[in-house]
Amino acid sequence: DQKEKAQKLKELTELLVRVPKNRELLPEFVPRLCELQLDQGAAVRRELAALLESLGGLPATTLSSAENAPYLVDALRCLASLSGDESEKVGKRALMAANALLSSAYKACVREHSAVQLERCWPALEDLRQEAAKTLRADSTAKGGHKVYACKFLESLVVFLSSEDLERLASRSDPVLYAKLKSGALEAGNKVFDEATALQDREKSSGVPATVAM
Repeated sequence: DQKEKAQKLKELTELLVRVPKNRELLPEFVPRLCELQLDQGAAVRRELAALLESLGGLPATTLSSAENAPYLVDALRCLASLSGDESEKVGKRALMAANALLSSAYKACVREHSAVQLERCWPALEDLRQEAAKTLRADSTAKGGHKVYACKFLESLVVFLSSEDLERLASRSDPVLYAKLKSGALEAGNKVFDEATALQDREKSSGVPATVAM
């Protein structure tokens, strides 16, 4: 039953993430829970996105460590898949979750002076960027709310990946990684700029939802 499954996921969020002593179980649970992205119930997939978002509440020492949070890659990869879900509600929820989790991971890495976790998560973040760009396209069938969160995710990539804190951290530890991050910020910015440029064309602007335009 979809409602029962969704409720169980809510309970797992409380048990696994909110209770510190149970967090050692996350490396075992998160990869298996990500398999629910294939569940037929949209309510279940949406609740899965909410569970993955809650991982952003973990301590910075955990989030920034590839050893302590190896499942962060699985979580972001799963959210990338869910962001292109056939259900708009699921896709929108996944982008909201990805945005929040990216923010937490970025702040954790900067605080702990380590870019290792970001490097591990980079392929998943690239997938998320591509899905967000696909959703934002003017000819996309996605509705305004979904497109707004796609735009917000791309905006976060620009803001975080271009930050001076991350520049100092990545350029010192790994120049190649810094080049990747800089390129990713540029790609994300170009997608947002393309959408803004479309507003100057009367024909194209009619396909841009008002919320996205604002």
